[in-house]
Amino acid sequence: MNKMKNFIMRNSSKIVLSLVVIVLASFLWIHASDYIFEYGDMAYENVQVQDISAATMVRQTIQIPDDDVNSLGVMFATYENHAKGNIEVQLLENDSVLKTWNVDTSLLSDNDYYKFDIKEMQFNADSVYDLQIKSDTSAESIAVYVEENSEAAQDNQSICYKYYYTNITGIVLIIVIFVVLAALFTASYFRVQKSYLMMLLLTVVGIIYFTVFPLGEIPDENGHFYRAFEVSCGSMISEQIEGGGGACLPVALTQYRDNTVSIDWSNGAELVYSNTALYAAVCYFPQALGIRITRFFTDNVSMIFYAGRLANFLVSLLLSLWALKKMPFAKEVLFIIMMFPMTLQEMVSMAPDGMTNALSFAFIAYVLHLAYESEKITKRDLALLMILGITISLCKIVYVVEILLLFILPAEKLGGKKRSLCFKLGVPGIAVILNLIWLKISSGFLVEFNPGVDTGKQVVYVLTHLHEYYAVVVRTITANADNWVKWMFGESLGTLSISISGFVWISLLILLVYEILNVNTELELRRSDIVCYWMIVLGGCALIATSLYVQWTPYKSGYIDGIQGRYFIPLLMPLLLPVTYRKRMVIGEDTTETIGYLYFIIVFLEGMALIDILKYFIV
Repeated sequence: MNKMKNFIMRNSSKIVLSLVVIVLASFLWIHASDYIFEYGDMAYENVQVQDISAATMVRQTIQIPDDDVNSLGVMFATYENHAKGNIEVQLLENDSVLKTWNVDTSLLSDNDYYKFDIKEMQFNADSVYDLQIKSDTSAESIAVYVEENSEAAQDNQSICYKYYYTNITGIVLIIVIFVVLAALFTASYFRVQKSYLMMLLLTVVGIIYFTVFPLGEIPDENGHFYRAFEVSCGSMISEQIEGGGGACLPVALTQYRDNTVSIDWSNGAELVYSNTALYAAVCYFPQALGIRITRFFTDNVSMIFYAGRLANFLVSLLLSLWALKKMPFAKEVLFIIMMFPMTLQEMVSMAPDGMTNALSFAFIAYVLHLAYESEKITKRDLALLMILGITISLCKIVYVVEILLLFILPAEKLGGKKRSLCFKLGVPGIAVILNLIWLKISSGFLVEFNPGVDTGKQVVYVLTHLHEYYAVVVRTITANADNWVKWMFGESLGTLSISISGFVWISLLILLVYEILNVNTELELRRSDIVCYWMIVLGGCALIATSLYVQWTPYKSGYIDGIQGRYFIPLLMPLLLPVTYRKRMVIGEDTTETIGYLYFIIVFLEGMALIDILKYFIV
């Protein structure tokens, strides 16, 4: 007994960690069980119920697919009663009974499919198969769903059925997640450098996201593809087409989902993509490079699309990894933001938002590194800061305010107050000038995307009615702030049509708050730094709101349209950083530590999100 007690005391942390891993794995297994291990087809939109009680019978000819099928599902209705009795379900081949199932009606669920195993059965392509359902006289309150307005449903007997197949992708996904959890558990017996662990997890999870999302399933991704392809052809500025922006490109590009289509350079058409033509070419340099290289080897449109995605992902990933390495404190906070499902979705897409986020992470981390860790700032450092800051602003002008973070750099490290002020004012000044030049060039691509939009009048209205515009902002915040938070974490992915379990984003929010409160630093926050951080956050939010009000919202509207939570991701670190100052211990040490619960929970939550994504594309 004493030996057992001593063993438990010595290994209590490992025992608790083991229990946590088991619970997390069981959550994932149950969350995945409905759709991930097998999936069904033949979904119906318009259905009604057909009563099969009192010895009635429903029969329908069905099509048996050529692929290997696990089971056949039929949708029943029990009217939420625990009906007593039996139903007989028969599969007939050329009017001869092939298989009979007798089902206790108490096992049926209301408005759900009941599966009948046909995995071991052999089917003949030349045979006619019928599904027949009847009940005994004791069955009560049982119905089968049938499709409305079907040619085969003239007598209400087009049974709602579907086949279930083994989902290899889903099985592989679960295996990969479990392997990562097992590897983390094994590594927990050793001490590891936390930044390297974060880098590894971000890379692995990012690769999984890259493989899960089909082409064109991320907002405006087709337009971003056309713009990146245009840049890959050497055209930095789009053409004026139909009052907007676009270019004459191969028609085959519009068929990027068909992996058999190749580019026919002799078959071109004018493609209009005004919303992405507004972006400066620098936003698409990674994608364009990937597309250009791939075009040397193939004209397959899907391959070219994936190449652009891959290049964007690699650049965004490398910038993010570098940011984690350079971040002097609050690494866990930055890591959690990078692991938001929304952040990862943008990272693996064709859109420049992923690179914009990564540039923001890199810029913030490098400024903090130079401010608090580096003994001196070299000309190389200044050049890199300038490139990062200006590129961020060219990706999206609303983030030009992030360059103000330069003001937290000590003047003595920049060669004195005069040189410091020149640099701190010069970089944002250059960025503003370059953006004004680009706005002048791209102004011809501005189109009124929604009815009632009048950009010119809206600008005048905002400038002459600031108090009324302030009221519009307040109303918009109070009406939509909760959705912005959920969307920022990734509660809705894709084109906001993929619902991720609320458990995921709420857990990420709790983790984020916990890590903010547990940052280890001894930094003192200067009043000027507070002003800097709040100018970045408030200025960025104001630019986001105003840009959408003048370009996307009808004239004099009482609310701002088009604001999405993902727009605030680059502003999240400046918002949270002031809270992390004046904590315990010291900065500047990329400590080695045993693997904590954070990393297991992150992998678990990403697993749940990926399962929900896969469910959407399967179902």
